[in-house]
Amino acid sequence: MARSNADEYAQAGWARTKLSCSLLDWVGLRSLAESTFVVGAALVHCGIRPGYTLDIDLQIGIDPYDLIEEIEHLKQELDVNVEIVSPGDFMPLPDGWEARLQFVKRYGKLDVFYFDWYSIALSKILRGSQRDSLDVQLMQRQGCIALEELDYLFQNVLDKLASPAYRRRYPNLSRERLQQRYEAFRLLLQSS
Repeated sequence: MARSNADEYAQAGWARTKLSCSLLDWVGLRSLAESTFVVGAALVHCGIRPGYTLDIDLQIGIDPYDLIEEIEHLKQELDVNVEIVSPGDFMPLPDGWEARLQFVKRYGKLDVFYFDWYSIALSKILRGSQRDSLDVQLMQRQGCIALEELDYLFQNVLDKLASPAYRRRYPNLSRERLQQRYEAFRLLLQSS
């Protein structure tokens, strides 16, 4: 009997989850100093969104002994897409984001956390795809985020974009664009 596309996607998701754990084990064993990783793909890993993820996003607290180069080599060896990015590469992060990191596990000398759920939600709202909007709705339904806090932190990010320093750091992000995307998302929530 032929396997369905859904079966293949589920198998790919399991393989990628195993691969992300293998990647972290591999890096953790080779780390010569204490490090902190903040990983993306948290929605799939936590079971908030079923299926699979196309990539693993990492933010590294420090880069001891050329750890990034080792990860680049490993991702090619294992044929997995690993990006050294975080929501802070695309928008100002809301105040207190570091306190909202969620500890996952220690791999060797490597502490691994999920990124702040609110920063993830705001970056998905900013990106504005249908998949991203559905992800944020799932995060809200699963209790990862509360809408009142999301509204507050959205305003915090919007206020930061009024600063010349933030406008220089994020020249392609305007307050108006962020405001429009957020208002569209809130309307979508009200209609669902």
